[in-house]
Amino acid sequence: MDFTLVEEEQMLADVVGRFVEKEYDFEARRRLAATPEGWSAAHWTTLAEMGMLALNVPQDHGGLGTGPVETMLVMEAFGRGLVLEPFVSTAVIGAKLIGRAGHEARKAELLTGIADGSLKTALATLEPGARFDLWNVATRAETTRDGFILNGRKGVVLHGDSADILLVSARTAGEQTDQHGITLFAVDARTQGVRVRGFPTLDGQRVAEVVLENVRVDAKAVIGTVDQGYPLLEWAVDQGIFALCAEAGRRDVAVERTDL
Repeated sequence: MDFTLVEEEQMLADVVGRFVEKEYDFEARRRLAATPEGWSAAHWTTLAEMGMLALNVPQDHGGLGTGPVETMLVMEAFGRGLVLEPFVSTAVIGAKLIGRAGHEARKAELLTGIADGSLKTALATLEPGARFDLWNVATRAETTRDGFILNGRKGVVLHGDSADILLVSARTAGEQTDQHGITLFAVDARTQGVRVRGFPTLDGQRVAEVVLENVRVDAKAVIGTVDQGYPLLEWAVDQGIFALCAEAGRRDVAVERTDL
């Protein structure tokens, strides 16, 4: 099997590699991680202008509609500099999840925003006490006449404090550890009742604790099918794991170069 990059793939790898070399020496990263935001809005704009945020957005929604190879190349380059911007949470998980199963009435708005850098997302699924069991969901979504009311807590939400849209798993049926009965929602982080507390991790990334208290969303917030969100959630998490594995494959280079 030939693993040689085609011309377009090599160009992508070169462009992203130059960005990392220019912006992510060790001291620059350390200063950036120490800021309240923990990442650079200017870098985010640059990534959008380079088309990096549009890689996983379908072409009919303003994106490039590329495949996993392109994501792998970007993440390998990011691993060399331990890039801090919320790329995985937005341009990988958010773009893929919304592109695959987002409500048709909202797809254009959300995906266009991801592609041009004006909208950031975060997957809010893990819960206190649930460890890494995606099906252990105590957050509830009660049906109303025109939508749902969400109540619950989410923990360790990657880049949750910078997200405009929280991609939330909530239980619409069943018991706390049932796989059936989980529904995914796209929740505007500015909605009344949403509280987000961000903090840094040991590697300088940002995560957040999210509280949902009587948060009202309409039916267009549903991603996929009501009660049948678990397979979609598992698939979305796998997309993020794939990207992080590609990044980790180059972190040995970053560690050696920066003497972390």
